[in-house]
Amino acid sequence: MVKALVQSSPVSWTHVNLRGKFDFSEDVLKGSVDFDLEEILNFENNK
Repeated sequence: MVKALVQSSPVSWTHVNLRGKFDFSEDVLKGSVDFDLEEILNFENNK
């Protein structure tokens, strides 16, 4: 997955908002969905 992201065109990422204020404080993140980074990175290997 990481390899695919690195090789993808920045043009395909036009929908991603990289401007503005981003708040990752604990109060804001309460109730957010956790994810397992190791599982995500191994996804490509498990196909």
